[in-house]
Amino acid sequence: MSSVAQKTMILGFNTTSIDWIPLAPGAWYKPVRFSADGEGWVSLVKLAPGATVPRHHHVGAVQGFNLQGRGRFIEQDVVTTPGTYTFEPAGTIDTLVAEGDEELIILFTVDGPVEFLAADGAVARRETQATKISNYEQNVPGARELDVVRI
Repeated sequence: MSSVAQKTMILGFNTTSIDWIPLAPGAWYKPVRFSADGEGWVSLVKLAPGATVPRHHHVGAVQGFNLQGRGRFIEQDVVTTPGTYTFEPAGTIDTLVAEGDEELIILFTVDGPVEFLAADGAVARRETQATKISNYEQNVPGARELDVVRI
C-alpha cells in the first residue's frame, strides 16, 4: 500500500479587508469562501434591526452560526441568538428577520443555489456561486487579488 503525501495548509481571509456588500434593503454580506465544487460558499450576512432576507428556497443545505443579534426564521418560528447553530436542509423555504435593536450577523455555509421567491411562489431571482462571485467582483475593488478562500 502506498500513500501520496499531500501538503496541507491553513488558508485565511481577513473579512475586515472589505466593506459589506448589499444583498437586499437593510441586508449585506461578505464572502469568506467559494468552494472548489463550484456550488457552495461561506459568507457573513448582516441584517439591520427589522430587516429581512426575503422568502427564499434552499436547493442545497445551509448551516448558520449566529455571531451577533437576534433573528427569527418566520415560517418555522425558529429563533437564533448569539451562539445558536441552525441547519436548513435542502428544500427549506424561509424568511429571516432581524429582531430587536442590534444588527444580526450570521456566518452561513451554503451548499447550493438559493432561489428568492415572488409573492406567488415563482422564482424571482436565483443566487449561485457564480452570481455571488460576480457580485463580489463588481462591488469590491481589486476583488480578484484579495484572499477570499477559493477551494
